[in-house]
Amino acid sequence: MYLSNWFKFRGPLYTHSQSALYLFLVCVADSQGISYYGDKAIMDRLCMDSDGLKTARSGLIQNGLIAWQRPIYQVLALDPAPGKSKRHGSMLRLSDILKAAAEGNHD
Repeated sequence: MYLSNWFKFRGPLYTHSQSALYLFLVCVADSQGISYYGDKAIMDRLCMDSDGLKTARSGLIQNGLIAWQRPIYQVLALDPAPGKSKRHGSMLRLSDILKAAAEGNHD
């Protein structure tokens, strides 16, 4: 399913800022959905101010699309079908990410 269709039928309407932030994070995330871009870099690239970023981020977190623990963002897996019960994702621990990177595990 195309991402735009998923957004269209997902349920709540997303703001322009939420959509821009989500699509940015999807594009820059690694294979685990992790993005290391800091708030300043994201605001510069998306022409967003601090309040706009905070509002967009909060909306995406509330809808279970991303997890965030400064300075790391994680794009969470999409539900397979709209209308299913809302799932709650959690971030990977930084120590697990670093351990996997040191061991060369990229799966």
